[in-house]
Amino acid sequence: MLKIGITTFSRTHNYGSLLQSFALQQILLKKYHLDNEFINYSNQAQREMYALYSKQNSLKNIVKNLIIWKNKILIKQHFEDFEAFFKENLMSSNVDLHDGDIIPVDKYSLLVTGSDQVWNTDAYDFDEIYFLPFADELPKVAYACSLGGTNLLNKTDKIYLYKKYLEDFQAISVRERNSQTWISQLIKDEVNIVADPTLLLDKKDYLDYFDDQPLIEGKYIYYYGFKYEHDMNMKVKELGEKLGLPVYCLDAKKYHLKMLRKYGFKISPHGGPKAFINLINHCEVSVTTSFHGTVFSAIFQKPFFYLRKPGIDAADDRASYLLEQLELTSQDVPYSEIVARSDELFSIDYGHVQDKISKLQEHSLKYIENNIVQLISNEE
Repeated sequence: MLKIGITTFSRTHNYGSLLQSFALQQILLKKYHLDNEFINYSNQAQREMYALYSKQNSLKNIVKNLIIWKNKILIKQHFEDFEAFFKENLMSSNVDLHDGDIIPVDKYSLLVTGSDQVWNTDAYDFDEIYFLPFADELPKVAYACSLGGTNLLNKTDKIYLYKKYLEDFQAISVRERNSQTWISQLIKDEVNIVADPTLLLDKKDYLDYFDDQPLIEGKYIYYYGFKYEHDMNMKVKELGEKLGLPVYCLDAKKYHLKMLRKYGFKISPHGGPKAFINLINHCEVSVTTSFHGTVFSAIFQKPFFYLRKPGIDAADDRASYLLEQLELTSQDVPYSEIVARSDELFSIDYGHVQDKISKLQEHSLKYIENNIVQLISNEE
């Protein structure tokens, strides 16, 4: 049987990365009956990013490691929840591949790269392998790749190499308007905009796959972000006090490193993508600084705010463009205003939003059918 090989951030400890990996694989397998697996690759930078402890012996990292060691039981539990998700829910090649390893391609008939920020050349764990330069003889398709706000046209030292890589694709699709604009200017060819794979599954699909017994008793705010900066944390705390709801976070490592307990925030007993789905499903309100936090708030039809920081780089249109597509720009709120505008959490017309999601799904599935499914059929 013909098989598709997929390269994406499938070995990270990142909720959105693993859930988009899961969603794309399920669509190809369940809807189109296409055998596929992830090429099990991660570079050194990526492994360092998501390691339990930092191996760099700077004073800052020594302090971090001490904090992690002090709270190791819960942090290790969350770490293992990620590893279990990868083993139990993603089909991948059974060989761990790292920097410099030769990618075996003999068993594949088609290669797919994406989704996620695989083409963000400024990402700490970026790797040219996600441009699929290792298999000139195989057809290549990009699905919903993101540049994460990094314009390839500014990469003067590599621009011709990236152009060469991109011109070798049979079809290219991206997630955001800026990514579409920059790649179109580089290769002078059609670049489609499609939905992130996570949007191709519905709420029921996720709940059918994952256990839905609530991890948290009672009503709560789910606060999911990255940097958890003090001023923003204080506003989320105020929002919780106004709504009379406790605030729960998910990432145990960040929870302790950012000392989120001092704001009164609580932590989930489990981590990993299953816990992410569980907390978003059962929360009363979602507050996020994340693209995928925004995606799942919309899928699960939650009252939510996407918190915008002052001066955010307009080139990074990941969440803002998604909110534009779903006509939810009202939920793109400066963090300083979330308490004053808390009533707007509960005024979302999710009937209209679901219509927008359905149209995105239809367009994106047509791209998959016209490219990935059709290319595989041609190989048979």
